[in-house]
Amino acid sequence: MIASHTGCDALRKVVKCWHLATAQTMFSSSMRATLRAFIRIACENALEGCFNLSGPRQSWADFIAMLAAQRIAWVPARIIKAAGITEFELPLYRPSGGPRSSLMHVSNERAVAVGLRLTDPATTVADVRAWLPRSVLTSALTPEGEAALIEMSRAELSRKR
Repeated sequence: MIASHTGCDALRKVVKCWHLATAQTMFSSSMRATLRAFIRIACENALEGCFNLSGPRQSWADFIAMLAAQRIAWVPARIIKAAGITEFELPLYRPSGGPRSSLMHVSNERAVAVGLRLTDPATTVADVRAWLPRSVLTSALTPEGEAALIEMSRAELSRKR
């Protein structure tokens, strides 16, 4: 989300500091380009208020297809919870009814109406894949932790058969 207000000099200073501090290491080039373009629109048009720059809503099936994910293992929420795993270890996991369960239920409608143009999600996926090896991000859930969750899920399934 970006907050804009009349007096774009202040906004430019905030964006410049944000860009210098994090943009080169925390976001892929397509994400930075989208943000820069919208900031320009906001400044040139003296836009006020909050704008959500989220991408389009996608189903899990579409998201997984876009990622070309293979060997998918669904782990029930109760196993994730029993293992003490939270959305901080699994960033896309939001327990139903949890304190952050509505985090992904946002609309970019207001930003699109004033000119937000998003990069195609498939392009963003490719860009992020190229960027990840150079990023400072580390996986919050280790491969060993992931394997343990999958094994717990498979063991539960075996017991039910």
